[in-house]
Amino acid sequence: MSLPSATPPHPIAAPPPLRPKPVGGVATAAMALLGAAGITGLIGALAQLRYRSAVGDVYAEAGDNSELALSRLVDADSDLYEIAYVLSLVVGLATVVVFLMWFRRLRANAEFLAPGGHRRAPGRAVSAWFFPVSNLWEPKQITDDVIKALGPAPPRLRGVVNAWWASWVGYLTLSVVTSVYASVGPDESDFTTYEVTEVAGRLDVKGFTDALRTFAACDIVVSLLSVVAAGLAIRAVHELSRAQDTRLGFGH
Repeated sequence: MSLPSATPPHPIAAPPPLRPKPVGGVATAAMALLGAAGITGLIGALAQLRYRSAVGDVYAEAGDNSELALSRLVDADSDLYEIAYVLSLVVGLATVVVFLMWFRRLRANAEFLAPGGHRRAPGRAVSAWFFPVSNLWEPKQITDDVIKALGPAPPRLRGVVNAWWASWVGYLTLSVVTSVYASVGPDESDFTTYEVTEVAGRLDVKGFTDALRTFAACDIVVSLLSVVAAGLAIRAVHELSRAQDTRLGFGH
């Protein structure tokens, strides 16, 4: 009695590629949220500008009176700063989710246009953004392959994408630098009014306020750079979506 062959009598056909879907709708949602993120960046920059001015006023008023200076610094954060922080969290999370939905669909459609012609697997369209260091170039590689799958692409499209990516990398880099500085520098939120008398005796008021103003200035630059990155991202999303939908016959 012979054993059944492990080879099937007929070859198994590869599954057909998924049908492409238009990206215009999710692109519109992503652009709207990117615009909202840009607005929260402006609010954050304004809040930090006001805070930096308030810290300067504290030193001008208190001078070397460290106890008075700390008492003022404890209350220096404005309501605008708290509003900007909450908005950045809410809008930022929504923007990330919708943007990744758009980017994943963009990559999936590109696979339909150029099967096997990509350096990164479709699943990397989402995960590539979350790996430290490699997220500085992997999503850009995915985007470049998406453009390549379109066929001859206008130079303007690559220029828009390159500008967006340069602003995004600059924003990420400066954010990390600012975060490191904040982690090792002074922070008036470490103190409460109950600790003022204890801390004041060993505080260099001018050095302390100067450091806080420097951090606020860095944060202002980060916030403004996030606005630039959001604006260029809107342009990139629009151009990429229009080019791909047109190539696939969906129009835009």
